[in-house]
Amino acid sequence: MNRSTVRKPEELPEWVNETPASCDYSLLMFDWDGDHRQEVELSREEFITLKKHLARLRRLIPTTRKEPAKTKRRVAGKLRQARRRERKVAA
Repeated sequence: MNRSTVRKPEELPEWVNETPASCDYSLLMFDWDGDHRQEVELSREEFITLKKHLARLRRLIPTTRKEPAKTKRRVAGKLRQARRRERKVAA
């Protein structure tokens, strides 16, 4: 799937959009025989965060992109200029 493609909610698997309340949340791992091996209990918030991360890994929802460094430098430069102007006006 192309990273720029955004799916409509009805096109996504139910687990991406639905998180029932008043439940116990956990991450489970079983071996091939079906024997329980590991369980991590989670809060609802942790569970939702993990689901969002998994959906991004599977490219079901768009990844969040950080602000480019160039934009950050431009904003920082404008702030420095504004401070210099304020100092000149105050002097």
